[in-house]
Amino acid sequence: MFLQEVATTANFYKEGFFGYGEHGDFQYFSIWHILPILILIAAIIITYIYKEKIKENKNEKYIRYSLAFVLLIMVMSYDWRVLYIGNPSGNDLLYHLPLQVCTISSIVVVFMLLTGMEFLFDYAVYVCLTLGLVPLATPAVISTTGPMYYRYYQFFIEHMIPVYAVFYMIFIKGYQIKLKRIFVPVTILLIGAFISIGLNSVVEGANFFFLGRATEEASLANIMPTNPWLRLLIYVSLALIGFIALYFVFYFVKQLKLKKTNSVLEGC
Repeated sequence: MFLQEVATTANFYKEGFFGYGEHGDFQYFSIWHILPILILIAAIIITYIYKEKIKENKNEKYIRYSLAFVLLIMVMSYDWRVLYIGNPSGNDLLYHLPLQVCTISSIVVVFMLLTGMEFLFDYAVYVCLTLGLVPLATPAVISTTGPMYYRYYQFFIEHMIPVYAVFYMIFIKGYQIKLKRIFVPVTILLIGAFISIGLNSVVEGANFFFLGRATEEASLANIMPTNPWLRLLIYVSLALIGFIALYFVFYFVKQLKLKKTNSVLEGC
């Protein structure tokens, strides 16, 4: 009886909550797709509304530390899960080296939240608010795992916190988007991409940085050319366009606030 219970528990972890599920379990633009995005938007809005109270809170740093801790656990638990239940491809952690844009971004954001280093923010805002939004819009890698599986929660939390953290640092710490410092994130991205292209060429079936092949579900990678260098050029260009657009949006909002403040002062 005891051995049977142990076996049942093991099946729950390997084939149940922590398992890989079945193809089509997660559907694009379903309530379970839209809900996390709405939660993210709500969190950003609430943080903006209460930004002054958060700034004045003497324990503000513990909010950042908590976000960093949860994000780190999400990154690490992905590999823990692969180690325990295995990889359908049979290559275990070989395919899960920290050479994906999202993984690198998560690690950068963890250190950004813990240390407050502004050059890490430069990378985070360049990547997380551009390429980092693509997985939230088209979460192709969780097509087999909906809300009944751990992977669903791990995926969304890992991709939501970096986006939220960027806005948090803007609202609470006063960080600003600066075009002149764009070389920092571009350099980090290119180094990771060059390593990934090399590994993709020697590891059969590898898809580091999504520069190796298309995904099973609809995603940005599937409409890209197969040549990895062309893919890289398109990724960097799209991120650059998105970053410049963000810069001007924040700059425009800043100018509106400044104009409003000056009008109030003149009225006094």
